[in-house]
Amino acid sequence: MLEMARLKARGPVSPLEVRHWLALPQSALLLQAEQQWLERRLERCFGSYLLLYNAVTGAQWHSDIRCRIRLGSDEQEQDIYCSESQWPVQPDGADAVVLQHSLEFSRSPHDLLREAARAVRPGGYLLLTGRNPWWQGFVGDSLWQRSHKLSAARVSEWLAVLGFALEAPVFAHYLPAGWQRAGGRLEAFLAKRQWPLGACYMIAARKQVHAAPAQRQRIRRLKGLLPLPVAQQTAKPEIVEEQRRHD
Repeated sequence: MLEMARLKARGPVSPLEVRHWLALPQSALLLQAEQQWLERRLERCFGSYLLLYNAVTGAQWHSDIRCRIRLGSDEQEQDIYCSESQWPVQPDGADAVVLQHSLEFSRSPHDLLREAARAVRPGGYLLLTGRNPWWQGFVGDSLWQRSHKLSAARVSEWLAVLGFALEAPVFAHYLPAGWQRAGGRLEAFLAKRQWPLGACYMIAARKQVHAAPAQRQRIRRLKGLLPLPVAQQTAKPEIVEEQRRHD
């Protein structure tokens, strides 16, 4: 299903460009909302490995996951350098994967999302953030014009196809940066109502656990070897007497 809706390939957008854009004053409140949401989500995760693909900040979130591994392009410091379509990571090996503004600036969002989903263990989490194409504050932004326009609903559909159970997307940063201070109450009201019109959306998806197919095949083989159950039968008295005389 993912292949049927393939997006037009985009030119590369440097991860450093994304980091510089998020470091601008007008992006500070948007980034703050995302960081707070990621902090709350990662506090509920545990395990051995947390993967951060092309991390947009150096934030150190509190988490019970022991090892934090940065991977991505060689344009910034990483623990593992890789392309978006080939992660040198064991399948089902990560307890959580974070994609922060990665899909909309990738060459192929399908390939990147597939690699991230493949890395998550059953029961683990994929946490991602993206820019909402329905928010009008990005009009005229040169970086935004070079990105894929991916809505929260579309990304949620892809994740469902890949076998993830999703929580409802969280939207934030409804008002432009210049209006935030004057419209603090309005911003809080809109965030509470959670209309899908915020500048960014945040999605938490958990990889579903499926029964092992090898075990199901073993049960089918055993069933083929077992005799069918039959009820115990008692012979009629006249049949027993006839059989005795014959003997």
